[in-house]
Order: sequence, then C-alpha cells, then structure tokens
Amino acid sequence: GRRSVLVTGVATNVCVESTLRDAYFLEYWPILIADATMQAGPPSIQEATLFNVEHFFGWVTTSEALARALQGA
Repeated sequence: GRRSVLVTGVATNVCVESTLRDAYFLEYWPILIADATMQAGPPSIQEATLFNVEHFFGWVTTSEALARALQGA
C-alpha cells in the first residue's frame, strides 16, 4: 500500500537520480530530500537534477519541510 519513497544520498546527478527514476517507473511517487543529497560535480549539476525531478519524476522538498509535514500527519 505504500506509494511514496523518500530519496537521499550521494551523487545526486548519478546514483540518486537513477534510483529515483527507477522508483518512478515502478509507479512510486519519489520525494527527493534536497538538503540530504550531494552532487558529483559543480552545483549546477545539483540544480539540473532538482529541476528534472520537480518537473518530470516526483517532488523535491527539504528535510525541515518534510519534518513539519510528518508532524502534522
């Protein structure tokens, strides 16, 4: 019955994005925790991945926003 997956990790633009896309194609709703990830390369790569996720594959949030949402649930 789970529909969402929280995604964190290192190499946002490689490993994290690959995992997130796999989850999406398996019909989960991926939620990328932006401040709990780190890109492999310059900051612009992180921005590109966040853009892709937000516009095509899921939702982007911060750990603080997630904590607030979970407290209200």
